[in-house]
This record gives sequence, C-alpha cells and structure tokens, in this order.
Amino acid sequence: LEHTYGTADPEVSGHLGEDLGWSLLPMVAVLFHYMMVMAASDLSRTHRTAIDDWCQRVSDFLDRKCYQEMSWWPWLYAKQERVLLSIASIFKIIVAIVQICLAAALLGAPQDLVKCQPGPPSAEWKAYAWTMYGVLCGQDTLYHSAMYLSGNFGSKRASINRSFAEPALQPTYWEWYFIAQYGPTQAIWLAITVECLRSIPVSLARMRDKQEVYISSALWIVDVVNGLFMLVTQLTGHCSFPHNLIYRQLSLGLIWFVGVTERRYRKWKMWRGANQVIEGRLYFPVGHDEIDCAHRKWMEGKRIPEESGPVDLSGVCICGKCKAWFFKEGECEIEREESRLDFNDPMMQTWETFKRKTVLPGAWIRIDVTKKAGIKVSQKPLGTALEGQFRVIYPLVDSRGCLRKFGDYNGRLFAAKRYKKDPEGGVDLEDPEGMTSQAERRAMTNRHMRMIKPYFQDCLMSEKAAEFGRQFNEIDNLSVRKVQIMRGFILEVDLDKQMPKLFLVERFLEDDVPFQKFNNNDYVPGQYSRLNTPNMLSLFSYFRSDGTLLMCDVQGKNTKFTDMQFHSSDNLDDEDNAPEMRDWMHSDGGFIMMKRVLVGLYKQDALQALARKVWPEQTAMLQDEVESWLSQPQFSKEIKALEKQARIYSVYFQALNPVMQTGSIKGGAFIDKEAELQNAMEESLQGHSKSFGGTMDMGSMRRRSTFAAKFINLFKGHPTNKVTPNDADSSRTG
Repeated sequence: LEHTYGTADPEVSGHLGEDLGWSLLPMVAVLFHYMMVMAASDLSRTHRTAIDDWCQRVSDFLDRKCYQEMSWWPWLYAKQERVLLSIASIFKIIVAIVQICLAAALLGAPQDLVKCQPGPPSAEWKAYAWTMYGVLCGQDTLYHSAMYLSGNFGSKRASINRSFAEPALQPTYWEWYFIAQYGPTQAIWLAITVECLRSIPVSLARMRDKQEVYISSALWIVDVVNGLFMLVTQLTGHCSFPHNLIYRQLSLGLIWFVGVTERRYRKWKMWRGANQVIEGRLYFPVGHDEIDCAHRKWMEGKRIPEESGPVDLSGVCICGKCKAWFFKEGECEIEREESRLDFNDPMMQTWETFKRKTVLPGAWIRIDVTKKAGIKVSQKPLGTALEGQFRVIYPLVDSRGCLRKFGDYNGRLFAAKRYKKDPEGGVDLEDPEGMTSQAERRAMTNRHMRMIKPYFQDCLMSEKAAEFGRQFNEIDNLSVRKVQIMRGFILEVDLDKQMPKLFLVERFLEDDVPFQKFNNNDYVPGQYSRLNTPNMLSLFSYFRSDGTLLMCDVQGKNTKFTDMQFHSSDNLDDEDNAPEMRDWMHSDGGFIMMKRVLVGLYKQDALQALARKVWPEQTAMLQDEVESWLSQPQFSKEIKALEKQARIYSVYFQALNPVMQTGSIKGGAFIDKEAELQNAMEESLQGHSKSFGGTMDMGSMRRRSTFAAKFINLFKGHPTNKVTPNDADSSRTG
C-alpha cells in the first residue's frame, strides 16, 4: 500500500525484488514444514505401538521422579499422550531464552530502553530477522510433527485440511518473513523480545495441559500495549519501526478490542433480564445420615439448636431483615394446596381443595429474605448451548452479596435451575394456563405442586458429590488436577401466589470455556474419552464407597463440576426383593447402569494406568469384576450395541481434546467456544442421527457463530461453521 500511494521509502522499496532467493523462502519453509509433518504422520501410523511404549516409559519415569520420590518439580510431569509435546515445548522455551541472549551478545545491549533510535536499516538486524524466521519455522514444524507422533489425530494421514488448517497448528513465522523482507531497523529488538517472552508461558501451559485463560488474556494485553507504544513513539519521532510491524500490532489490538467488546455485550445481554427483585426462602442442607454436609462460614460461632427452632443471624444478615429456622432431619416440611374432584357430587362437577405436606430428607436451615436482600431473577430461561433434558436455567443476580454471604460463593451471577420435565416420569411440566379444560389445568397444577422433593434431592446429591470432591483433593501426589464441586441451595419464591416456585441455585460458571459433558450416566466407549481428571473422580467415588456408589454424568467447565448423578450397587431390577431407593436420590440406575459406566472407565488405558499407581488393589479387583461381567454373553452383547450407538462421542470428545484446545484463547477474546462446541455437535448429529441411540441428550442447539469469530476465520481462511480447536499461539497468524 505504501508503494502504491508513493509513501514508501525508495531505499526500502527498491530492495523488494533484488534477491529472488530470499523471496522464495516461504515456499522452502512450507515444503520443509509439510515434508516433516508427512514423515511424522507416516511414522505415527507404522510405529504407533513403539512410540506409545516409549512415551509411557518416559511418563512412568517422570511420575516416579515428580510424585513418588518428589525429587523433581511436579510441573515436569507429562502424561503419556503429552510427552512428545512437552519435549517440543521445552525446546521452544530453551530457544526463546537463547534468542534473547544472542540478540544482546551479537548485536549489543540496547543503548536506550528498547534500542529503537531512528536509523537506516541494518544488515545485522536484517540477518537476525531472517534467523528469527528460521527459528520460528523450526519450532512450528517440531510442534506440528509432535502432534502427529503423539497420536492426537488418531490414524489419519497428514493433509492440508487436517493439519495447516487447524488453528492449533497454523504457522506463526509468516510475519517474520515480511519483517525481514521490508528492511528491519534497530526497533526490531522489541518485537524479538516480546515474541520470545510470550512463547515461554505459552509453552509452560502446554506442558501442564492448561487452557491458559489468564495467560492468553495477559498476552493479548501485551500485544495491545506493544502496538500503542510503537505507534506513539513512531509518531513522536522517538523510534523508527517497520510500518508493517506497526500495522500487525494495531490489527491484533483491533481484533482483541472487538472480541472483548462482543464478549462483554453477550454477557450483558444474557444477564440484563435478571431484573425482578424477589423475596422468598433459602434452604441450605446441613446434615444427613449418609452425607457429610460441610458447614458454611457464617455458621462458625453460631449455635445450631439440637431440636428444630430459630437460628440467630445477628451480624450475618446484610439487609437486617432475615430470619432463620433449623429443621432437624425428617422435620422439614413444605405444604402445598392441591385440588381433586368431590366424589360426593353425583355429577362430578365439583372440585375440593386440600393440603398436602411433603417431608424432606435431611436436616436444613431455612432463611427468609426480603426484597432488601437484592436478589434478582429473570422471568425468562437462559438459552444455553446444551440445554438440559429435564431442566432450564434462569439467570439470577446477587446484587447485594446476600447469597455470597450465606452460601460461601464467589461472584454475583448464579444459575437458578427449574424442572421442565418430571425427572421420575419424564412428563413435560407445561404451563397450566395453556390447558384447554379445567381438569387438565388442575391436573397440571397438581403435578407442579408435587414437584418438591426432586429439588431437595438434587441439592443433597450435590452435597454428596462435594464430599467426594473434598476427599479426592486430599489425596497426596495425585497426578491430576484438584476439582471443585458446585454446592447448591434451594430458592422458594412466589409464596403469596397459588403456585409457588422452587429453584435449585448454583454459582454460574463464568470461565471462558464451553460447558462440557465429560462422562455419562450410561456406557461411554473408553477410547473416546480424553480427560483423566473427571473420570478419575468417578472411579474414586466407586473405590471410596467400597463399591456401593458411583458418581457419574460429570459435567462443567475445566475442573469445576456440577449436576452429577449417582448409581448404586443395589439390584433395583428385582421386582420382588428390590431395596428402597436412598431418600437423597430421585433417580438411580442401579447395579446394571453402574456396570456399564465402570466398563467404559475400565477401557480407558491412561485412566487405568493412573489408577493402578494410586489404588493398585482396588484397580485389580475392578479388572477382575469387569472381565467377569464381559464374559456374560447378554451383557457383552449390550455393550457392543451401545458402542455402535455411541459413535457420536468420538466427535464430541475430540472437541474436548486438551492438546488441541491448549489455550483456547487466541481464541479467548473473540471466539465463542460454546458456539464452536455447538457446531461440532451439529455436524456430528447430521452424520449419526440415524444410528445414535439417545445415550446423550443434545437438547436444543441455538448458539450462533459470533461476528468476531467469523471475522477472524475469514482472514484465516476458515469456513465460519468449521470446528476450530483453539491454541494459544494460533490466532496471531490471522
């Protein structure tokens, strides 16, 4: 553009075509890059077993050093599938440090802050720019090859649309070709330093299997500040930067600004509907015979009566109007008014009302709050990427910190969940006002009135899951991440109306990653699963409960999990001798469903390798049990049928691949990750709609690609509806 409009420096523009060899460097780089990737792809397919064995030996060695002997730093540990990627990341860190040192040693220490004093292009700086281009090309080629060698593309052979087109693998060295070609000045020292410094935390995050939301956001801010600094110093005459370098930084800043603005707009649009201030009752579980309900912080120092009675809230209630009651186990009741036909009327035209009391399991504390507490809820449900099969979510805002105080929560945004189907019968809970006949309206109203206990049972199940989560985090030297289980409470509103409402309320997960389902409450083929932490937690619940309970259907964001379900070892299919279901569970698949989930966990090789190190005896017993189950012809036949129906998981869990998602942020500012996962599910459903057997509810899928995602994909050459696993370095190539 500068050359066209006559604003380019003649001395610089005259160098553009004088050396054909330098101009052909991009072609040489791409050929080298692609040839190496093709070789790695072929090697991966022909020597898969040998590569996996070697990586497993390295992983076992690191596990012994980092977690058993504790002689090395834990962050050096790498799982089997990440060994080669960790080696490539360590290489990038070493090269980045060497590059910074060489720049100072060979070209001299900067004479001013960034050595950007105006001056003509230097042959030394140009040579170093070409060196930087070659180094980045080698790094990208090494990491790309490691992706294939480690089996992250399965058995697929390398191809353009499965390699260079992936954001996680797009080359990042193109910009340095243009910087070198356009005659760099001394100011390139700043660009080299920033590039090398940013590659260090990104590489460390790759080694640690992190989706580095904070790291990537910080690096975007570095890019913006760097661009503004170059622009200001260029305009004031303090520095002389290659103009293409300034254009690149400003473009990155613009994309980042648009993405942040759009993300904040989406958040505002999502929560602006939570504007109705409510008063009602909060129910917090404080005890159960089978559940350790951890007390909240505000209860410390408060005397909880042994018998049901009032609780002193002095110094705790924010609005000063709260009242609290304690109900011992078995004494918490909720009364509702229902109606029925008066059978004394021979014409059967008269309806009579009566009171029905529902006794709730467990011990509870009920807190009555007024509108001064500042709790606001939306009248319309929130549209989510994967809407639940039985529940919808209403946005709830804690504007004055009442819920944060009573529930030990962080943040002010909450998800208020309400049933749209009866969890026991699967019947839709429709609006009674929409019914045509009086009988239908009264029958549906009664159904709503009786939907009480499932809410409290869900809350108790979250407490049981949180109990397992606390015990899981206490395990020493466990080579998976700590977990956080969302604890909930019950909100009761519209007490002055004919049909009061109940909500199960949990903290809203604001992490900039999609809400994901990590395992299921039915069989999931082991080879499709990618993440060890949630599956390790499920396996732990089985071992911890001595085989009586299995926590499954783990879902959430990162390692923050919610809405888990439980299967027991009870033989519930025995109609004559079936035991009574536990009172804190409203659904239980029993021993048959438990076996299906355990078989899926057993078939995950990486998970079993970790479990054998932590629980060797229990894992060996599980192996014997699973093999005995699979030896039963009928059960084995069921598993094979389920495996065929669950092919959709191969697409779904591939979208959860932490290797391909590493740092989803290049990403983070401008890509709607729930929309990305949504696109993956829609594409897979189109191909498997006939064979899919319903083992996983997709719900209504209404997410749309965002403008910023389409904008950046346009410049990347991506179709806007393509599944794009993200990477912490990829978006800069746009």
